[in-house]
Amino acid sequence: KELYGESLIAAFDLTLTAPDGTQTLVSTDGSEEAFVYPILESNLFLGEVIDTRLFDEPLEKMPVLVSDFAPVRFQKQTCPSDRVIRSLTPRLLGTAGGRLIYDAGENISGTIRLRVCGKRGDRLTVRYAESLNEDGTLCFTSTGANYVCSSGRPQIQTDTFILNGREQDITTMFVFHGFRYFDIEGDAALLEPMVDIIHTDLPVASSFSCDNALLNWLYDAYLRTQLDNVHGCVPSDCPHRERLGYTGDGQCCAET
Repeated sequence: KELYGESLIAAFDLTLTAPDGTQTLVSTDGSEEAFVYPILESNLFLGEVIDTRLFDEPLEKMPVLVSDFAPVRFQKQTCPSDRVIRSLTPRLLGTAGGRLIYDAGENISGTIRLRVCGKRGDRLTVRYAESLNEDGTLCFTSTGANYVCSSGRPQIQTDTFILNGREQDITTMFVFHGFRYFDIEGDAALLEPMVDIIHTDLPVASSFSCDNALLNWLYDAYLRTQLDNVHGCVPSDCPHRERLGYTGDGQCCAET
């Protein structure tokens, strides 16, 4: 609300056509209601802040204004959607800087799932990176930390969860990250975390195997790299710091 104006505005005009030709029209009429949701912040580059206590409480209503708008015709997306493709168990490397350090074993695009139990109001913070510093802490250089937002915050992929006081499963809802390593800070009891790999559900139409381990690894690394960089069926330049649509690689390798 503070970022995008002082009031919420609703504007929609939806026409549904049934198989028998009858139409139903739903338009903005001023009866719309908005609520403060448990996702307090959600930013594709920076991560999410989720207050899980709010899932158990009546949500605060906010006023909504009705606005005019120019009609836009939407088209159905026919390409495959993003989904959790596979999951893996990360390895605990130890602690550094008061944080638990985990290794997913490979660079991925996705997020983590945690089962935790802590006091109501406790915060659990998760940060993501592709590499480690010599002292074992996360190195954010390749994932955008050299870019400083207008708020003065460096672009470090970070998720914060405010706990509800019971054993609970937590994960992000609208963001994914590009990472291999992640660290966790907080006082909650932490059960075994999982890493969910997320990208567009594209079929792999090739296979390769030989007696050279390096060539086999390069093939597997190429597949992971290509798939981790496809979201919403659009190839991107990277799954963390820029996330821009990028067709250069596709043009180079399409015929192959």
